[in-house]
Amino acid sequence: MRPLSILFVLSTALATAQSDKHDQLDQRVQAAITGFKGTVSLYAKNLDTGESYGLRENERVPTASTIKLAIMATVFDAIAHSAPSGPTKSYSTTATR
Repeated sequence: MRPLSILFVLSTALATAQSDKHDQLDQRVQAAITGFKGTVSLYAKNLDTGESYGLRENERVPTASTIKLAIMATVFDAIAHSAPSGPTKSYSTTATR
């Protein structure tokens, strides 16, 4: 299951979920991650309603996993705010150890 698919399911469900629908949301998230051969931890909060959902949200995760979200958000933001004809900059990175 692709991370964006999981985020889409979560954000769509969270936008309309009420506190009594927590179990329904949990079932949808569990269905989205079924078969994934790893550990999924997430936390989302609806900033309009204050409602939140978490799955192992208090467990520590390696920074290598979470830093990808910040990088992805930065790149998506840069692309969204680029020229109308498309991105005008290229982005590259190199791995270091």
